[in-house]
Amino acid sequence: MVIILAAAMLAPVSVPFMDNYAIAEAATVKISNKKLSLKVGETKALKITGTTKKVTWTSSKKSVATVSSKGKVTAKSAGTATITATVNKKKYTCKVTVTKKLGPNERELGNLTITIPEGWTYEFNPIMLNPSMADLVQSQILTPPNASYGNDIQIYAEYTGKKAPAYADIKGDIARYYTEEELAFSSDIKITNLNVSDFTTNHGTAFRAAYTLTVDGTAYNMVVYEFYIDNYYLKFTVSDTENLNMDATAVTVINSIK
Repeated sequence: MVIILAAAMLAPVSVPFMDNYAIAEAATVKISNKKLSLKVGETKALKITGTTKKVTWTSSKKSVATVSSKGKVTAKSAGTATITATVNKKKYTCKVTVTKKLGPNERELGNLTITIPEGWTYEFNPIMLNPSMADLVQSQILTPPNASYGNDIQIYAEYTGKKAPAYADIKGDIARYYTEEELAFSSDIKITNLNVSDFTTNHGTAFRAAYTLTVDGTAYNMVVYEFYIDNYYLKFTVSDTENLNMDATAVTVINSIK
């Protein structure tokens, strides 16, 4: 019994053969970019380094970005896609964000595009942005050249992820916020000349509210448009203290959205 046990203990242990080269190669295989930002029509070559094995390339969304058998990515339309390189059953990915190629006066508004007047500024507006919705909301302010404070168009665009509702279904919900009591949110604000109506745009019917807001002796001519386009809820708030015809400019910008 003792002799047999000792022999068993002295018997060589079989250890699976480890391919050191394969382990080293797997550890060094990399994709050249993990993130890419491209404009529609632009291309970028992705590469896999650290291996001589065959690489298979695929795109999660060919309508946004395609990839050739050699890793050349072509941006097709605005959106996001994941490019995956598969090597020896292992996957290496690159997230591709594609944005529209803009004209001189075109600006992005989420996945939409607007055209702004020549010479106007288009800037991020933190006042209207809820930080918890930063990934879903675009908040911008459009200002004419040499304008004083209180003359601007504030633009709020929220991605809903849903098809735009029928105007008749949401008109009542919007209208209830446009009363003198609702708009005069503090005791030193006076609301006069309130008028609400339906307004026809290139994208359908918008809710329009026009009124005069007076505070600290200054009268602001306010016009608000609320409407939906595709998967976006949009609100344009016009403030004009100098009769700069800002309302007409807002309508032009609204009709330029695509």
